[in-house]
Amino acid sequence: MNHVAGKLRLAVVKQADAEWCGPQQWKWWQWFQSQNPNLWAALDFCCTEPGQARTGLLLTGALWFHWIGSAFVRDGRYWLDRLLALSREPSQERARALWVRSWIATIQGDLPNAERASQEAIEVADHVGDRAAKAHGTNWLGWHASFCGDMTRASELAEQALAEFRATGQLSTSSPALLSFNLLASVHFARGDFERAGEACAEGRSICERAGEEWQSASMRWYLGHARRLAGDIQAAEEEARAALRIKRKFNDTLGVALGIEQLGLVAMDRGDAERAARLFGAVEPRWKLLGSSPLLNSSFWLRWHRDGESQAKKVLGDQAYEKAYRQGTQLGNEQAVSYALSEQAPATPTRAKVPAAGSALPVLTRREQEVAKLVAQGLSNKDISEALVISQRTAETHVEHILSKLGATSRVQIATWVRDHP
Repeated sequence: MNHVAGKLRLAVVKQADAEWCGPQQWKWWQWFQSQNPNLWAALDFCCTEPGQARTGLLLTGALWFHWIGSAFVRDGRYWLDRLLALSREPSQERARALWVRSWIATIQGDLPNAERASQEAIEVADHVGDRAAKAHGTNWLGWHASFCGDMTRASELAEQALAEFRATGQLSTSSPALLSFNLLASVHFARGDFERAGEACAEGRSICERAGEEWQSASMRWYLGHARRLAGDIQAAEEEARAALRIKRKFNDTLGVALGIEQLGLVAMDRGDAERAARLFGAVEPRWKLLGSSPLLNSSFWLRWHRDGESQAKKVLGDQAYEKAYRQGTQLGNEQAVSYALSEQAPATPTRAKVPAAGSALPVLTRREQEVAKLVAQGLSNKDISEALVISQRTAETHVEHILSKLGATSRVQIATWVRDHP
C-alpha cells in the first residue's frame, strides 16, 4: 500500500464512518464487503510500517461498523488488539479504539476485558478532552454492569451516557450512541417495567427513522419485540422480531441474526410449538461459535429467558425429543436457519445442511473468500493459506469459518466439493 493509496483509503473510511448513521448505510456496507483484502493490507501496513500504528488505530476505530455489523467481529478483535499494543500513548484514536474494543469483548462475552477497555477509554478520553469517546466508554461500562446483573449501576451509567450523547448531538449522527436506549431498555426489562423499556426503544427507533438509519433500527425492533412479548402481545412480538431479523440478514450481521433467531424461538414456545422452539434454539448455537462468543453474550437476564424457554420445551417434548430437534437446528446452514426462523421454509424434519449443488443459487462469497476456498480445495492448511495470501493465520482461519457458514458446510472436504462443482 503506497502513501497516496493509504491516504485515499483513510479518507473513504472516515467518510463512511460519518455517513453510516443515515440513508447511505447500505451503500457503504456493500462497498466495504468488496474491500476486505485492501482493508486488511492497509491495517497490516499500519502494523508493520514504523510510525503508522496511530493511523491504524484510527482505521480500526472508524471501522467499528465493519467489525460488528458485517460478521467480522473476530477480525476486529485481532486488529484492535494488535494496534492497541503498538500505539499506547493517550490519543483520541486510542480512546475510540478502546471503546470499540470494549464493544467487541462484550459481544464475545468476555466481560473482564470489556470492563478494562471501557474504563481505559474513559481515562484516555478525560486525558485528551474527548467528550464523545468518554460518553461511549461510559455507555459500554454500563453494558458491562447490566450483563453482570448490577442494574442500579447500569441505569446510572446509561443515563450519564445518554445525557452526554444528547449534549454533544451524537444521537442523530452516531449509531453506537443509539445503543444507550437499548441499555436503558435492558435495565427496565430486568426490573419488570416493560412499558418503559418499550418507550426507550420507541424513542431510539424514531431517531433512526428520521436519520434514515436501518441497521440500528433493527436492534430497536428486537428490543421492542421483547417488550411486546413480555407484556403478553405475542403477535406484535413476532412481527417486530421478524422485521429485525430480515434487516440483520441483509447486513450479514451474525450477532443480530443470532439474537433474532433466539427471540423467534421464544415466541414459538409462547405459541406452544415446542419442537420449533427447540430447532431454533439449536440453530443459534453455530452463530455464537462464529462470533467466538458465549451464548447470549453471558447476559444473566437474557440467559434466564432462554433457560425458561428451554425448560418449557423439554417439559413438553421430553429430553430425548428435545435433543433431537435441537440437533436438527444446529445442522441448518446460515441461510437455512434464517429462512426457517422467518417461516420462509418450515420443513417437518430439517435435514443436515448440504453444500449447494452445481446450478443452484450461489452463496455470496467475497473475492477473498473465493480465493481461500480454492486454496482449501487444494489441501492447504490455514497456515499455508496465510503464507500464500500474505495474511495472518487468524485472518485465514476467520475466512474459512465464514465460508463454512455461508455454504452451510461442516468440513473442509465440503468446501472442496463446492469449489469442484463451481469452477
